[in-house]
Amino acid sequence: MRTFMLGVAMMLGANAMADSADLTAVRADWNTPAQPFRAIGNIYYVGTHELASWLIATPGGGILIEKNLNTLGFSVKDIKILLNTHAHFDHSGGLARIKRDSGAILWASLGDRKSLEGGRYLGSDGNQELDSPPVSVDRIVADYRSTFGKLKSMQVDVFLSIHQGFFGLWEKRAAQKAGAPNPFVDPSEFQAFVSGSHSDFEADLSKQINKGKT
Repeated sequence: MRTFMLGVAMMLGANAMADSADLTAVRADWNTPAQPFRAIGNIYYVGTHELASWLIATPGGGILIEKNLNTLGFSVKDIKILLNTHAHFDHSGGLARIKRDSGAILWASLGDRKSLEGGRYLGSDGNQELDSPPVSVDRIVADYRSTFGKLKSMQVDVFLSIHQGFFGLWEKRAAQKAGAPNPFVDPSEFQAFVSGSHSDFEADLSKQINKGKT
């Protein structure tokens, strides 16, 4: 029996939402299909052209995009754990269906739980255009600030993220197909991203705290 962990989003990341007038175009761009592929080892890309989703195959035996899973020889029933970084529809919109079809459990942060279970877009809870199907959270993971401390202590060779633009996914895939040494292996990339994300997080948090004092 094979067990799989599906990384719906593998790294923290802040993402600005487009204005309502641009929402249709944004959705169309994010939903553009992409050919799934094996990135490295037991890690497979099964996302769209813009929104990254990763299937991690483990010996114990991730429909995010059911066709992509099937193309790689996996079944939605193989998914046992769903990981979500934040309650924005481009990262959480399909979770309810995947969870229903797979029987997997969902891991998320405490700060996102209310939005996920209410089907709301975190930070724009009153905008119904951004709503997603509600999904129950089964396990809570650590808050963002403590996560940054752990991430900075890690030596990571392969950095995978939630949007292709965060780590040059398609440029790396083109180099991989051309026969270059695996471009997904870059020991410096992860820490550079963590450092930048941490700085952005602290700056945004400070603004929110100061705004609350006025």
